[in-house]
Amino acid sequence: MAILKCKMCGGDIELSADKTFGTCESCGCTMTFPKVDDEQRANMFNRGNHFRRAGEFDKALAVYERIVQENENDAEAHWCCALSRFGIEYVEDPNTFEYLPTCHRASFDSFLEDVDYLAALEHSDGVTRRQYQKDAAKIAEVQRGILATSQNEEPFDVFICYKESENDGSRTRDSLFAQEIYYQLTEQGRRVFFSRITLEDKAGTEYEPYSLGQERMEPVPVPDAQGPHKAPSAVLPRYGSLRSSGSAVGFAVLRHEQDRLHSGPDPRRQ
Repeated sequence: MAILKCKMCGGDIELSADKTFGTCESCGCTMTFPKVDDEQRANMFNRGNHFRRAGEFDKALAVYERIVQENENDAEAHWCCALSRFGIEYVEDPNTFEYLPTCHRASFDSFLEDVDYLAALEHSDGVTRRQYQKDAAKIAEVQRGILATSQNEEPFDVFICYKESENDGSRTRDSLFAQEIYYQLTEQGRRVFFSRITLEDKAGTEYEPYSLGQERMEPVPVPDAQGPHKAPSAVLPRYGSLRSSGSAVGFAVLRHEQDRLHSGPDPRRQ
């Protein structure tokens, strides 16, 4: 009998090969299960689940896509691909103790139209299919809330994206330079998104509506920033004006030259 980690709380679930639906004894959540007939397959699902619950959604997606490549009829693997693509994490509500979906990757694309969600429905039936539909409806509701909040927010002229902290917790050089840009552009009367200041009074669940403004952006070159702390081009590889829906906006990505020598997370997610 394989041991599967709960998608919600990470607790252990003993899983038989023919069981595709049940309840976690640790958190009491009802959920779908993958069909696992060997320990290796269970370990792949657990690895993907570990990455997703840790917020490493691209790594999780890569694991689940490998499972789909091995068996394109695996409904649970398709479902987990969709969860990872939309950055879905389940968080316990302190009032009801219910695990609720939170969306870390705001998107104008509906979860209900995602190709992997639809594939999960195609390759499932009965109570398992109904559970996918129930869980997807909750995620879609969260999406609608994020979209509604973003539409009520006054649009930003400029988004400044950068890496905030070094591995030892100290501020990066980019963070200091980004703050200088923030003050300069604010003095010019521009509405500037700078996470260190813009989000300082926001709870974590309120972050995502602000990221939607970046999704609609398309970079075009403009001159480098001016001022006493102007960075050389190697330090500031991209500092561009962006257009969205006919109005000019800005999107500055600050990365040191040494940061470009290796791949890292999308700076817009920092």
